Amino acid sequence: MPTRRGGLHPVWELVTSAGKLMDDPAGVTRQVNADNTAPVEGYIRHITGCLVALASRLKLVNISDAIADLRQRVERYMPQNAFAARVHAQLVRLGLAAQAPETPPA
Repeated sequence: MPTRRGGLHPVWELVTSAGKLMDDPAGVTRQVNADNTAPVEGYIRHITGCLVALASRLKLVNISDAIADLRQRVERYMPQNAFAARVHAQLVRLGLAAQAPETPPA
């Protein structure tokens, strides 16, 4: 069930209690499955929309120029090692990679 730092969101408290009101002793639960992630095409549409917005603000009408500019900005924003670590963490959350073993202190 979705939570926030203060606990279960009040809306979800109502949703989960609704099942009990209808003689469902288990209540209503939300199931999240990593296999149900958005298809790659959805990410492409989103990224393309963001790229068009960025390119228009920079007055770049050529897609190659916009992508090159974006790459430079992303690489300045997040170094490669940080990017790789974030990708690995996401892979672990999705169940697509094992958690990296902790390295012993030197």
